[in-house]
Amino acid sequence: MKQIFLFLIIISTSTFAQNTAPECGTPPLDSASIVNLPWFGNNIFLKEYKQKKEKEKKEKKEKKFKGLEESILSTQTVCTPFDYLVPVRMVIWQNSSNNSQMTSEVAESILMEANNRFLSAGSSIQFYLVRSPLSISNNAYSDGLTGGEELDMFLAQYNSKQITVHLIGGGGSLGTAMKSLKSLWIRTDPNGGNLDLFGSSIYIERLGGTLAHEFGHVLGLSHTHDAARLSTSEDNGAIYNNCYQESVSRSRRNKIGCISTYKKLKCEINGDQLCDTEADPNMNKFSYIDNPNATNGCIYTLPPSGDYRSDNWGILWSPNAKNIMAYNNRRCRNFFSDGQITVMKHTLDTDWSNVTPELSISKSQVCYNGTATVSMPSYYGDGYTSIYGASYRWEDGAGISASSGQTTKSLTVRGTSSSFSGYSPVKVFVSSPVGSFCLQTYVWVGVPPAPASISGNTDSCIGASEFYFTPGSSHASSYDWTIDPFGSNWAIEFENNTESRIRIGYSSAYVNVQAVNNCGSSNKKYILVNGEECDVNCTMRLVLSPNPKKSEVVNLRIIEPCLTTNNADKYIIVIYDNQGHKIIEEQSSENSFQINDILGPGIYHIIVSRKGKVVSEQLIVEE
Repeated sequence: MKQIFLFLIIISTSTFAQNTAPECGTPPLDSASIVNLPWFGNNIFLKEYKQKKEKEKKEKKEKKFKGLEESILSTQTVCTPFDYLVPVRMVIWQNSSNNSQMTSEVAESILMEANNRFLSAGSSIQFYLVRSPLSISNNAYSDGLTGGEELDMFLAQYNSKQITVHLIGGGGSLGTAMKSLKSLWIRTDPNGGNLDLFGSSIYIERLGGTLAHEFGHVLGLSHTHDAARLSTSEDNGAIYNNCYQESVSRSRRNKIGCISTYKKLKCEINGDQLCDTEADPNMNKFSYIDNPNATNGCIYTLPPSGDYRSDNWGILWSPNAKNIMAYNNRRCRNFFSDGQITVMKHTLDTDWSNVTPELSISKSQVCYNGTATVSMPSYYGDGYTSIYGASYRWEDGAGISASSGQTTKSLTVRGTSSSFSGYSPVKVFVSSPVGSFCLQTYVWVGVPPAPASISGNTDSCIGASEFYFTPGSSHASSYDWTIDPFGSNWAIEFENNTESRIRIGYSSAYVNVQAVNNCGSSNKKYILVNGEECDVNCTMRLVLSPNPKKSEVVNLRIIEPCLTTNNADKYIIVIYDNQGHKIIEEQSSENSFQINDILGPGIYHIIVSRKGKVVSEQLIVEE
């Protein structure tokens, strides 16, 4: 039943081309699929998507590792983790007469070559094996695919959590991919059955170039030369008023005869719908340069005349002959445009899961002589719990040292310093038969950092009660408030982590707060508070209405019985949120005013002071 369902999905979303190109059998997208691409006619989507993902990545790191100083990495081996690690399974289809020479080692070398192409292109995407390449004897698949054999083969080995790479002995083209089934095949006799080059560096380069190309298709890329939508002629034939034709110019727009795409940039709606990939007439149609002795190298050579010399507007073609998605010399393929890379990342974010692995940590902090375990991810594709053939080398940073597991998937570290406090990097360098990569995280070692500040009045009336707040500290589980008084009658009336209420005494006192975790207490953060004599009969009061409030304006009224008209001192009004952050600070000569609807839901502390008198009230803003 599952196979029938998948078959229906494929038939409804993919149309097989009747006349596939000689190199790649992956058909171009149909018109309905193209116009539904979010970047169709709107390449700014890709730019904004890239910026959004970079911002999310930065914010996630800042949230997870508050106060991280990148300078701590200066003494360590550089580790730049890839954005995506994609699981792959390889299947070698063999029989006694064809593809019989293909071995696991050669298959792994082909995948490593494809990884190198993605690395050279700056994609930050790499592929790894979840198991050794699997050899299966099957005469039909090994000799090439006919009729429905391609779909049958894909369905038989389909796994939604991995890309399945099929290596077959022959075929009409050099490879084909099917994005909906996360599957592809490549032909392993690229010289039409002549295996004289089998296993050589040229052979590996060629098949690695093909595999990188088909990976691009699985991750959502089209050929740079893909035929125009609805066109049945040559890729760049002048039909349908040129509405569907690619142009060399990146600024040319469709004209009035193109009803649904009038004024749209041609590079955003035709070809591969990406303006940062050069227009491509299909290099393979003019001159197939997949030749180790080619004299034109990795540059497109213009023919003396014809459609493959200039576009429909007479501008000479100048495609990038190194683009991995072009029909070029496979040994030249080492380039993706920014748009192509963003399309692949969009596909991985949309259609995949568990392809952005992170190291996990067993504890939030490590104390002196305490331990924590840093581990590789436990998920690598359906049914697999490790990377095939991987070896591990760990590096630890200041304040910790490796206790056990240096060559395994998990490293146990021990705190080695009673004085060190801060983030310490932990990195793992992973080597496998198809490539290498690294992952890194940061372990907090020791006591938390001291709180950044204390908010509250520094001058108040003797006997008054004042609230003081701290914004808190990363890696703290609680806070300890203390007083160092220079006079009598100072007292802590109440404390609740980042908040305390102090009774003001004579003279002055330091109000202190320390951040605390399992390893101990931070240094003190303090402010000096002065107690002053005030007229007890002239107590200032603060009235808030309504309180609690929802979305309406809050009326604030200050009642001060002894206020005289000659008193020129202004009121200072300060509003703090419940974490001690100052939200508003204003001065006013009036004893009543309004707080407009600028505060979100939460608890706020309003403090009003004037001439040594201080009063505070709590304001509750409801949803």
